Amino acid sequence: NIEYSSQETGTMVVLQHSRPRNFRSNVRRVAFRLLLGILVFFFIVTWVLSFYKTFLSLRGTETAKAASAALDSSVPAKTDRWKFQPDLPASHLQCSWRECVKKVRSGPDCAKFCRDSLADMGRPPDVKKKWVPDVRILRRTAARGLDESGRVWPPELPLDLCEPMGPSGGRSDENLRGLREAGVRAAPIDAGVGGTSVLCLMYTVSEAHATSVRAARETWANGCDGFLAFSTSDDPRIPAISLPHDGEESYSNMWQKVRSIWRFVGEHYAEDFDFFFIGGDDLFVLPGNLRIYLASLAPDEDHFVGRRFKGYGKDNYFNSGGAGYTLSRSLLKKFVSNLDNRSCNPERVTSMEDVMVSSTLCCVWHAG
Repeated sequence: NIEYSSQETGTMVVLQHSRPRNFRSNVRRVAFRLLLGILVFFFIVTWVLSFYKTFLSLRGTETAKAASAALDSSVPAKTDRWKFQPDLPASHLQCSWRECVKKVRSGPDCAKFCRDSLADMGRPPDVKKKWVPDVRILRRTAARGLDESGRVWPPELPLDLCEPMGPSGGRSDENLRGLREAGVRAAPIDAGVGGTSVLCLMYTVSEAHATSVRAARETWANGCDGFLAFSTSDDPRIPAISLPHDGEESYSNMWQKVRSIWRFVGEHYAEDFDFFFIGGDDLFVLPGNLRIYLASLAPDEDHFVGRRFKGYGKDNYFNSGGAGYTLSRSLLKKFVSNLDNRSCNPERVTSMEDVMVSSTLCCVWHAG
């Protein structure tokens, strides 16, 4: 209602405004237009954000490709990519990491996604005959923070992997307890990078490329100045190389495989790194800690670093291969030059490669 006073008559006049008969129709029409406008607005915003995200992704990819192209490589292009199983939405993952370790198959698709299979890897790029792997691929990728696809590297890991977890998936973690009681603290993975350099070597088999080798590649191996796996098949993405050696490919013939590894390393990488660490595919290495310790040693002096064991017999000491061991550049050159020394068991068939390495160093230079 609207009211006003008339000065002439002194009376109050009240005007009543009547609502139009189609008032409700007008309200519905306005509400519909308003809702439609909101939907169009959100559609436009979503499209713009999607376009911008795609632009950034493409820009990151081009930057990563340009960085790779600018670096020398002994293998074909596009080998920095680790193209395995595509990313899957969380709804497709039917089991937790703990259930995977326990080998519990709680869902119909759980068995597919607990661990990667060789089929997920696809065919590795071809390599030339007698190729020499680019062992700095992994460190280069970690330094720029992106893989060739423009995704963050190293990939982020789920927090549930930080929970205590035993070898069978239980909550009793003896390894974690041992590390804590020993006071072991991990230095940053790239601690000391740019100073003392370490080439990390791994002996493995192709069946482990999608499991333990991939686990190392996505975690600790990024902290090594160089990384190379010696396997039963070539894959420049890892990188991994298959070398011929005397005898069969078996654990009982590890000494011959390791002899071929050290010969290859001495021929192609001896001048590129200060120290050379070797171990199996079941290790977790703290490269920052290792590099900090090795920085206290001179690479041009003879150093044989590892976990000292005592074997059977008198003065039978050796550095355990299970924990991995390290040779300085000076000692590597001497070791390689004497691999065929008749007093160093060059033809022996044994799994005790760590004992043979120590024995060789001891009998030739008294360095073990």
